[in-house]
Amino acid sequence: MAKNFLENGKLLAEPLKKLASNDGLHAFTQTVVPATNISFALELSLKGLLLLSDEKKVFSHKLKSLFDLLPDELKDEIYIDYGNNAYADDLVSILMVQCNAETYRTQHNPLPTDSKDLIQYTLDKHDDAFVVFRYLFEFGKPTEEHFEERFFNYKLMAKLASSCINVLDKKRKN
Repeated sequence: MAKNFLENGKLLAEPLKKLASNDGLHAFTQTVVPATNISFALELSLKGLLLLSDEKKVFSHKLKSLFDLLPDELKDEIYIDYGNNAYADDLVSILMVQCNAETYRTQHNPLPTDSKDLIQYTLDKHDDAFVVFRYLFEFGKPTEEHFEERFFNYKLMAKLASSCINVLDKKRKN
């Protein structure tokens, strides 16, 4: 199931690189569904890995916490797969509101190059991504508060979800 959410999210995220930066609400609403799907795919795959590693059921949407609960050997397998994984290299990151130049620079500083550091960066930046994006439109039409600064890196999240799914698939086959 995680793989289906990931594929759907990737498919919906691919056209986002063509959106105009001043496209307002249309651009904003188009970003929510793929971000939700990709985040949920990552969450499901992490929970699947935890179940296979005999961890207790975890009732959390916090991606970093879920990843941190994984045994080191599973994390190492994810780091290796991630380093060799070209999945979603064509996707983009999106900062979804107008912001000042300093905020933009902070969000777009050079990314870590080491797989382990890049995964930690991704988890730090997107820890609550599923909850944030899933519930944006839960209570009706978007209001000004929906347009708080929201950042989502489709490439990093989809690549991490793909690596977790790859490791999960290998473990299930063994």
